[in-house]
Amino acid sequence: MTEEISKSPLLSELAKKVASGEITEKEIASIISKPLEPKKEELHPNPKLNLQLLLYYLGGFIVFLGIVFLIAQFWPNMNQISKTIISLGAAISTYCLGYYFFTKSENKHFGHAFLFISAALFPLGIGTSLDAINLKAMTSSGASIKKRFQNSGYRDLI
Repeated sequence: MTEEISKSPLLSELAKKVASGEITEKEIASIISKPLEPKKEELHPNPKLNLQLLLYYLGGFIVFLGIVFLIAQFWPNMNQISKTIISLGAAISTYCLGYYFFTKSENKHFGHAFLFISAALFPLGIGTSLDAINLKAMTSSGASIKKRFQNSGYRDLI
């Protein structure tokens, strides 16, 4: 209601100026048809790294470590299909959650955290998938660190 009260004197003054010929209808139409320029704050949101954002990333890293340790406990006892489903499934599901939070949520930092977890899990998932089809991506065929220690006399470190 207050906007209408403040608009009515402005509109009546505009109508008087159009009637007197000070302003033409083409000038009004050109002002209306111009796109409004966004404010600088809308173009560049606050890019600072604050404590909340830092805790989101730290939380994402802790969740990633938790997933890694949980999978590592049962990894030797799993068959290749289970390894592929767990590793690639975790990567895909965290990617989907990250995409959802990044595009649909008001707070995009949740999406960043899940996308971080997904980016860390995808190499493991792709590697185990390649191992399942007998393309050895997870094993080293070259010189390993263990062989290097055995040959150098540091056998008690192994």
